[in-house]
Amino acid sequence: MGEINILIVIFNKLLNESETMLSLQNCNGINNGDIHLHIWNNSPQSLHDDEIEWVKANFNNCKVSIYEDGINHYLSHVYNKIISLVSMDSLLILLDHDSMLPINFLEDIHNVVNDAKNANINLFLPVIMSHNDVVSPAYEKFFQHSYNISNQGIVDTSHLMAINSGMCIRTSYLKSQFPGYNEKLKFYATDNDFMLKYRNDNKYAYIFSSIIKHSLNFVEDDVNSKVRRFKAMKEGAIIIAKDKCVLSVALELLRFSFLVFKYSFKYRTLKFICNA
Repeated sequence: MGEINILIVIFNKLLNESETMLSLQNCNGINNGDIHLHIWNNSPQSLHDDEIEWVKANFNNCKVSIYEDGINHYLSHVYNKIISLVSMDSLLILLDHDSMLPINFLEDIHNVVNDAKNANINLFLPVIMSHNDVVSPAYEKFFQHSYNISNQGIVDTSHLMAINSGMCIRTSYLKSQFPGYNEKLKFYATDNDFMLKYRNDNKYAYIFSSIIKHSLNFVEDDVNSKVRRFKAMKEGAIIIAKDKCVLSVALELLRFSFLVFKYSFKYRTLKFICNA
C-alpha cells in the first residue's frame, strides 16, 4: 500500500482547534510511521509557531508538510498540486478542518485497501453524517439523491456520488488515469467533478463502515451565506455541464430553477430568486 498521504485543508481555523486534527491524533495507527500529513493553510494569516509545535508533538512519527502563502486557493488547484507531489504507490485521503473521525478510521482503511479482493478498487468511501443524516455517499438519478448505506463493500459506480471529505484514493489512479480537477471550479462541485471522471474509468468503488461526522456549511449558515453558497454551487454545476453538452446545461438550469423556489419557500425569503 505504501505511504498514506492525508491532506487537510485549513481555513481560518487554528490547527489545535480543528475537529479533524483533534480527532485524527486519536486515530489508531496515526503514528505507525507510514503517514504523511499535508497541511494546506488557505487562511490569509500564517500558522502560529505554537500550532506547528503542537502538530510536531502530537504527530511525532508522521512526516509533515505545510503549505501556505496567504492566498485562499481554489480546492481544484490544491488537489491537483498535492496529486503532483505524492508518489505513485500510495494513498491520498482528502479532509477539511471540521470533520470528526472515528478512532478506527485508519485501521478500516488499512484493512479494506490491503484486502486482495479490493486490489482493483481505486476509491474507498466512508459514510458521512451531518446532524444525524447521511449526506454521502449517495446515488443520483434524475436529480434525486438516495442515501442508502446498507450497500457497503464493493459497489457499482453507476450514479454514485460522494463529497470530498474522507475520500481515500489510490495515487496510482490519480497519477496515471485521472485527468485532474477542472481548475475553473473554485470550492464547490470539485467532488462532483471527481466522481463523474472516476465513473468513466472505474466500474467499482468501496464503501467502508467508518462514519465521519461532518459539518455542512449550507445547513448551518445564515440566509445570506446560504444564498452565496447556492450561487457558487450553481456556477460549479454549470461549469461541469458545459463539458458534457448543451442538454446537460439546460437540465442543470432547470434543476436550479426548481431549487430556487424550493429554498425560497423553505427559508421564507426572496433572496434566492433575486440573487441566485
